Amino acid sequence: MRIISKKVLREFWQKHPQAKGPIEAWHAEVLKAEWATPMDIKARYNSVDILKGNRAIFNIAGNHYC
Repeated sequence: MRIISKKVLREFWQKHPQAKGPIEAWHAEVLKAEWATPMDIKARYNSVDILKGNRAIFNIAGNHYC
């Protein structure tokens, strides 16, 4: 899994400090993940949206942030 930009994540949790813990936990888990297919991701994160080009959108912290 490739995280496009941790800087963007950091900027987000600076605006929403309560999101920092869930984002950091998600980030740590994703860095260790060895998913081979989008279905592997779906098996772990049921709410993930798979986009063209094997990109994924995750709903972090119950998707309370838009």
